[in-house]
Amino acid sequence: MKGIFEEYGIREKSPFGFADKIREMNDEDYQELKGKLKKEFASKCCKREFKKENFVEA
Repeated sequence: MKGIFEEYGIREKSPFGFADKIREMNDEDYQELKGKLKKEFASKCCKREFKKENFVEA
């Protein structure tokens, strides 16, 4: 996460600083950031395919 903040020049490490930076971004930069955050916080237990398989077996 720290690398993402540094890459986009987000100095204030708070939700408000993050939101301010998002407001300044164009749509292309925002989509890129959003993809990086999804990748950073992705988890095997939360993927849709995994949940489907468990639901079908139950």
